[in-house]
Amino acid sequence: MKTFVLLLGVALPLVLGQQGQQYSQEDQGSPHTQNFGQQQPSRPPPSPQGSHPQRTQGTELVSRASNLFANELYKQLSQGSGNVLVCPLSLHVALALVQTGAGSTTKSQLTQALGFSDGIDVKKYYKSTLDAILNDQTVLKVATKMFPAKGYQLNEQFQTNARDNFYAGIENVDYNVPVEAAKTINDYVEKKTNHKITNLISPDSLTSLTRLIIINAVHFQSNWKKPFPTSFDEDFFVNSQEKVRTRMMGQTDYFMFKEDPALNAKVLQMDYDKAGFSMLIVLPNNANELSNVEAALSKMTVANLTNGLQEHKVEVIIPKFRLEQTLDLKDTLMKMKIVDMFSSKADLKGIVKGDNVYVSSVVQKTFIDVHENGTEAAAATGVIAVTYSFVQTEQFREDHPFVFYIISNENKVILFNGRLQQPETKK
Repeated sequence: MKTFVLLLGVALPLVLGQQGQQYSQEDQGSPHTQNFGQQQPSRPPPSPQGSHPQRTQGTELVSRASNLFANELYKQLSQGSGNVLVCPLSLHVALALVQTGAGSTTKSQLTQALGFSDGIDVKKYYKSTLDAILNDQTVLKVATKMFPAKGYQLNEQFQTNARDNFYAGIENVDYNVPVEAAKTINDYVEKKTNHKITNLISPDSLTSLTRLIIINAVHFQSNWKKPFPTSFDEDFFVNSQEKVRTRMMGQTDYFMFKEDPALNAKVLQMDYDKAGFSMLIVLPNNANELSNVEAALSKMTVANLTNGLQEHKVEVIIPKFRLEQTLDLKDTLMKMKIVDMFSSKADLKGIVKGDNVYVSSVVQKTFIDVHENGTEAAAATGVIAVTYSFVQTEQFREDHPFVFYIISNENKVILFNGRLQQPETKK
């Protein structure tokens, strides 16, 4: 059976700051060091099938903040050309964990960029949000793990917060042996992403000054609720001058759909077979208006986007596509006014003790594979289409660039978003 797969890895390496005290092997015997070994977080148990955790003020606050962050992140990444694929959820989780251990302007910059108001106790609300998002762990898995340097001490309160509120595990690695350290971290990421995200950390990026790497990995996998029974080759118009031949999928069925005059675009929601997750696709009415649509989307919430959707019979034609991207997000985050974290001004004393550390880089690696489901559900799709054949059919032909989102329907959190501007060429 074929499935829809999304995978993601984020790495935040923390290294010794310029003003810090050099770390040596002798420090391993200091009373100020601690070896954690491997500590595994207690994961929330899945809710009974079909049930949803109750929405709280905390989950709504984090959902709203996460989506504000997602909009600004996508706005920055979409300035260039080509395909885009990012997981704002994973990055938000990792940076929110750092925020709980930051101080002074480092904390305020992170707080504001993450979409929170100053004075908000982020850790107080994050646990309930992760519990809600991870309601069905057979579909969406979010794994966080911290890899401190061997013999190095983390702040006890930060450890407790990371374990209890972010479900983060801890494992010591020896960054003086970079090849082995990178392998340990990469093996963890590969395992948590079903072997799709590999080599996230390069041994060349690790030095004896590396103190901590925080990893967040996301794996989303689900079948369409209404699979695509047919596929065929068709032209995709990259722009007004260029077109490519690519593989398309097609079906006619009932979907949530609307014409949005404010966007000058069509919006389609396609559900997955596990309740609670959907793909939203925003298709510009004009193939050359993608940048204008993206600008308008940056000012909208998911609730705005889904408001007004109604069930219509729709002929859907969508490309099969597979994207892989590695994003170095340091410059992007600095444009989002997260600055001190990357410099000697960083105040991360709530994370580590003794040394002045800063974040050297933020790397995200993503993978998406969208294609038709198996054939066992095709007959049901055909029956539904035939049953309502007398109803007017809307056209949703994705033969030019479009924006897509993967969302959690219960709390409207953006799990992934991106754009397809250049599909694979059919050979």
